[in-house]
Amino acid sequence: MTDQDVENKYSELKGRHILFIVDDIENSSEKEELANLVYSKLQAGLSFSEAVRLYSDDKNNKKKDGDLGWFDQGTYVAEIENTMYVLKKGEYSRPIRSQYGFHIVQLTDKRQLNKPVSFDLTTEKQKLLQSRQEQRLEYYVNTEILKKGLLVQDPFFKAFYSKNKGQVLEAISAYNQQISRNPYSPVPHYLLAQLYVVDSKQEEALQELKRAEVKAELSEEYVFPEVYVLMGTIYKNKKDKKSALSKYDKAFELGKDNLFILKRLREELKDLNQSTRIKKINQSIVEQERILEESQNQKSQDQPTSS
Repeated sequence: MTDQDVENKYSELKGRHILFIVDDIENSSEKEELANLVYSKLQAGLSFSEAVRLYSDDKNNKKKDGDLGWFDQGTYVAEIENTMYVLKKGEYSRPIRSQYGFHIVQLTDKRQLNKPVSFDLTTEKQKLLQSRQEQRLEYYVNTEILKKGLLVQDPFFKAFYSKNKGQVLEAISAYNQQISRNPYSPVPHYLLAQLYVVDSKQEEALQELKRAEVKAELSEEYVFPEVYVLMGTIYKNKKDKKSALSKYDKAFELGKDNLFILKRLREELKDLNQSTRIKKINQSIVEQERILEESQNQKSQDQPTSS
């Protein structure tokens, strides 16, 4: 890890992408050729927004000009982030390969984050190295192992596998098998709702989230703020501000100690001009980052030093 890697950790990026999904080995060269063609069209004057509309396979953000929103280090796959960090504002990349396929990414904005008072460069590098190693392992599993032609039958794996390959009906079927096997768990309902959202089926997603909500509230085993975040987002898209805020408040109540949830809530509430709620969330983020920093520093101190 370099000093620049650490500097990148303390910045947030905003960008967008055009995704060319690679389903299997057979269509890899075809998608690469298409990605290079689109890159040539961009250089010839095609707008990035129009390229997203015409060519992107990412259904989730295609209607938003390919917007990936604000993100910090570790949010997306390393190939996207590493490319974003070297781009200048407004620049777009040549096609790059990730476990999902080929991407053309564009950096639209960048902002710096404050470093903690107890900032230590060596400790930061150790943390980043561990994170990168985990990312590389995940990338290897998804690109080198799964492409070997495995026959996936277990519904827990098949749903994830089918969703990544864009096989929506197979994924829905697998999630429903999960539900029948685990009738008291809210998790399959939540995952199925996510799939419906990607497929622009808001009402179906909302029904699954309501089922997840009931099961989560009946069980002490599950603290599930993600359900309420997604419900709030759907209500926000439906222009039902009152219901959206109610679900976001519930998510905050359950996720006060969850940095990922807090940051998602902050982004969602910005569109609703909720300065008071955002202030409370920011206070919780600062507190959780302090706790996380102290924990990581303690772990570093506890590690044996080599002689």
